[in-house]
Amino acid sequence: MVERERAGSGEITLEMLVPLPVEMLKELDFTEIAIYLVHRGRPVLYKNKGVPVSEDFIIELYDRLQNFYIAREDSFLLLGEIEKNLKESFSKDPSPENMKRIFTQMSKVVDVVLALPTKENLGVMEQFSLDLSDYMEKNPSAAYLVAFTVNKDFTTTLHITNVGALVSGFAYHLGFREEIYRDIVTAAFLHDVGKVKIPDNILKKPGKLSLREFELMKLHTLWGAKVLEENGLSRYSHVAKYHHERIDGSGYPEGLAGGKIPIEAQIVQVCDVYEALTGVRPYRDPLSPFDALAVMRDEFVLKGKMDKSLYKEFLTFLYKNRYDVV
Repeated sequence: MVERERAGSGEITLEMLVPLPVEMLKELDFTEIAIYLVHRGRPVLYKNKGVPVSEDFIIELYDRLQNFYIAREDSFLLLGEIEKNLKESFSKDPSPENMKRIFTQMSKVVDVVLALPTKENLGVMEQFSLDLSDYMEKNPSAAYLVAFTVNKDFTTTLHITNVGALVSGFAYHLGFREEIYRDIVTAAFLHDVGKVKIPDNILKKPGKLSLREFELMKLHTLWGAKVLEENGLSRYSHVAKYHHERIDGSGYPEGLAGGKIPIEAQIVQVCDVYEALTGVRPYRDPLSPFDALAVMRDEFVLKGKMDKSLYKEFLTFLYKNRYDVV
């Protein structure tokens, strides 16, 4: 049994810790990172630094918890481990399996950023997104493998990662390259950072949001833009702010219409809507790609909410995400 030590007064507090999903224990090396649990609202040291994470340790936590905690200052050690894994994947030729590995690691970065959206961690997310963009540009076939990476489980982390994956392929398909391509991809991985301020009981509500709850949810666009602007990432803030605008002016937060909506935000919007429809949600089962595209056509394109030409290009992009076409 792993030795446990309760954190006393003046030592570790909850404010000094970062919550992470227990699934991370299977995928990253936590040997040099102390692990904490929370018991009756107080941190408990569960594993000290220098102690390897055993299979029994993982099974014990999987059966009991959804989250564990690490010290805030250890988040950089964790990001360093992710960077090592990403560099290995970026050194390999694109394949469905390698793309899945890449986006699995990117989802871990998103986990850390959502748990601790500091300037340093947001900067790491930016750098990893730029590295991904470089990999996609050097390996054009990778753009038509991203649909195979989409994870159907529901968490905010997986939604952001799925949208980032789709945008990295779709923007390349549309012909964007170099700086503007890198900006679009990075903005996609940061587009929902404002959801860190939305309570879990709203994010994970197994039913329709009340009017008050929906009004609060809509604020994630403004909060996301503010987080990015305050942390030196204002070049991406317009996507966080405007990815829920609709070209007929019915979106939010400003009701922009037509050409007033930045093209980067429109690209993210298309992928965001598709991912939301095809992914698991607490209140409904996922739609098949065919049914999701039909809903996008009927409820968005034909009603003037989404650009028709972008939608048609998205259809072509998804068609090319097939083994017999790549």
